[in-house]
Amino acid sequence: MILLMLGAGLRVEEVADLTVADVQITERRGKVIVREGKRGKYREVPLNSEVRKAIAYHLTVRGSNTHSANKALFLGQRGPLVTMLIQYVVEKYGRQAGIEGLTAHRLRHTFCHDLVAAGERLDVVVRLAGHKSINPTALYTTPGEKDLAIAAEKIGWE
Repeated sequence: MILLMLGAGLRVEEVADLTVADVQITERRGKVIVREGKRGKYREVPLNSEVRKAIAYHLTVRGSNTHSANKALFLGQRGPLVTMLIQYVVEKYGRQAGIEGLTAHRLRHTFCHDLVAAGERLDVVVRLAGHKSINPTALYTTPGEKDLAIAAEKIGWE
């Protein structure tokens, strides 16, 4: 779940709403379908090989022993995971990994930031993130301290 959020930039509400049918993966390709993102916006987000492998494994472990025709992708002991539980899980595993303050939104921010850092065009990032315009995407691309340090090192003199 965390890898999907990081690798697809999904909002916590979008993850909670995902069904098994919303994930389409093969060995070479994959995507997640967000049927109703923010403001009811539909989008399809391609998945990289790491996320595809993780989802395929999750589906194997998850099994299909549910009676619902609309099978939630992520299940807890009492049924589909809700947003508060997803946020709790992200924070819990973040702490266990030594990442204090990890949130679902921080995963989304990292997805957008990493795309920009990899040289991806902003219009592509806008589309993948499901933004209405480029303005919210520009906020995600604000450089962090590490980015500033790397930039400063590029102009060193010897």
